[in-house]
Amino acid sequence: MKLLKSAILIFILLLAVHVEGWCATKYLRNVGTTNWNVDASWSTNADGVDGDTTFPTLADDVVINAVASTTVLTVNVSSACNSLDMTGFTGSFALNQKFYIETVLTFSQNATYSTQNYDICYFYGGFDIYCNEATVNCTIGAFNDIIILKDNLNLGNGNLGVNTGSVITNNHNIICGKVFHTVTTSATITLGSSTVTCTSFDTSGTNLTFNYNTSTVIVNQAATGTMSFSHGTAQFYNLTLNGHDSVGCSKAFSGNLIVNNILTISGNSAVNKLALKSSDTTVRTITAPTVNLSNIDYYQNIKGAGDGWIGKVPFFNSASSWNPTMKYSGVLR
Repeated sequence: MKLLKSAILIFILLLAVHVEGWCATKYLRNVGTTNWNVDASWSTNADGVDGDTTFPTLADDVVINAVASTTVLTVNVSSACNSLDMTGFTGSFALNQKFYIETVLTFSQNATYSTQNYDICYFYGGFDIYCNEATVNCTIGAFNDIIILKDNLNLGNGNLGVNTGSVITNNHNIICGKVFHTVTTSATITLGSSTVTCTSFDTSGTNLTFNYNTSTVIVNQAATGTMSFSHGTAQFYNLTLNGHDSVGCSKAFSGNLIVNNILTISGNSAVNKLALKSSDTTVRTITAPTVNLSNIDYYQNIKGAGDGWIGKVPFFNSASSWNPTMKYSGVLR
């Protein structure tokens, strides 16, 4: 019996040591310029005095705070952690690889965030995200998991991608470069009453559940040429398309568009107008109950449907048939 009790006690002690080593909180030290995978940059002590541990992995909770106030940290290898809390951090964080987060991602308003490539370097996983008024300038992707916003999210020029997971905005607003779902796997975007402001919107992939709710999507054209807006089968509640401040801007629709509340389409000015056209010779129907148009150059193979088009110029077969005096009365179907 004594041997059995001793064996059990030893097992418990070994298990405790194992768990402590397997799941730890690790703090970034104030070490100047460093990489994520440098062991000496990390400590298990909140004061960060000693570099007494290895760099964080999936099981670890990571804290990067005011202790590392002047540290310039680069994520130089594919990385992972259970949670990443950067509250109070005033240094620089460069996301140059993929980074998996298991539970919670918290940014710092006073830190500087960057990436070397918005398309292949990104945060991903299933986590709650607190932006804390930071401009993140990184891409975030939902892959097989659920990302839930806890406050407004400003990704700067970074993108918001949804491949096989879900994004739930919780009615918080989003600023980003691109919103996209371009694959064939099932995914969900739930917007609630959020306003999403982006420079590119591409939900041309299949099997996307796009819950527009009472949201507003605003696409601001980033450069001259054709606006980057490809909605696939997604419908919208409020949609605004704004042209770029240069000549020769257009929006080519590759399918019919349904807006359930207010559609606003604006060229930049009377000089820098925005042309609306089909991507091919197929006539595209744009349906909306309320339509606001300004500084439109011409319509090509575009047909309006819904009361919002009353008194507007709803249909031309080609750019050459543009007639600014042509108006319609009545409901267009």
